[in-house]
Amino acid sequence: MNKPQKIILIVIGSILVLGVLGLFVSNSIIKSKIENFLQSSLPETLDFQYSDIDVSTWNGKVVIHSPKINNVGSNTGLDNIKLEMDSLMVDGFEVLDYLMDDKINIQSIQIRQPKMVYFHNTSIDKKDYKYSKLEKLKKEISVKRVNIQNGDLTVRNLENDSILLKTEHFTANVMDVFLNNKTVKQRIPFQFKDYNVHFDHLFYQLGEFEDLDIESAKITTAESMFKNIKLRTKYSRSELNKMISVERDHFDIKIDSFSLKSQKLGYEQDSLFYFKSELVELHQPKMSIYRNKLIADDNSIKPLYSKMLRQLKFDLTLSKLLINNGGITYTEKVKAENSAGEIDFSELNATITNLSNT
Repeated sequence: MNKPQKIILIVIGSILVLGVLGLFVSNSIIKSKIENFLQSSLPETLDFQYSDIDVSTWNGKVVIHSPKINNVGSNTGLDNIKLEMDSLMVDGFEVLDYLMDDKINIQSIQIRQPKMVYFHNTSIDKKDYKYSKLEKLKKEISVKRVNIQNGDLTVRNLENDSILLKTEHFTANVMDVFLNNKTVKQRIPFQFKDYNVHFDHLFYQLGEFEDLDIESAKITTAESMFKNIKLRTKYSRSELNKMISVERDHFDIKIDSFSLKSQKLGYEQDSLFYFKSELVELHQPKMSIYRNKLIADDNSIKPLYSKMLRQLKFDLTLSKLLINNGGITYTEKVKAENSAGEIDFSELNATITNLSNT
């Protein structure tokens, strides 16, 4: 090997060594900056813990292992949100875009196995829920894909610790997410182009007397399917009779599946919520209603469904609604010494068009 070749090899080797050292140093610097931000720049109400952080400037990847987030309500001083996850990964961070254009462009954000508990405080006015921190956003942020893998969400009533909502094995993808200092001031603080959501179970406490259960759901921008839906009174007939002073229906509704096609939702002029769907189908809905007429009549004014539809607090437009093979059983107790009378409707099919308050 002649002298020029040796010089070239030495130069190339030096460049490689300097490159590796440069990556190592840059990784350490960025990791230190992230750790410093998490320790000193977060709001006082937010506690962020983690086991380790991995940084790779070569491919723009940051992985935070076993993060735990605890947020305390600024009004109450009590736990507001508790969140644990297996890992939080930011992949494909465009460093040049950040340095040259002051924009944050990211290929993907992956949240793996998040378990979140939110404590709902009914005493806090909705007006107090603001995006005050986000409104100070100075940089544009765009993410090609936000992915949540196998998450659990629980919403609890802060007053009595009862479960208001619970989902299991929740997976979601949101594509082409964009936010800046203008979007964060809107009802939906970011823009997106597409999404899909899946969960295996959802429980929702509708109120004092009724609960909603959904076995599974797949939701996309084009079509949504909900399976094995149950909406029922949470108490037995005898228990309900002891709890109420005036008549109230005891009911049990079961729907084999419920589908929506071409649904659209959002806020009209960023104020009034709207929901639209070209086709809604209820497959094998079965409704069982029981009323005890031995309890005092409810003499309050009860509006008909047309008025209830008009007075909805959002715009609803369903082009066509189909009921396939439904059934209704109505049972009424009139005399204490007699068994309750019953009337039954089966193989009920219906087509309803232009169901709307718009």
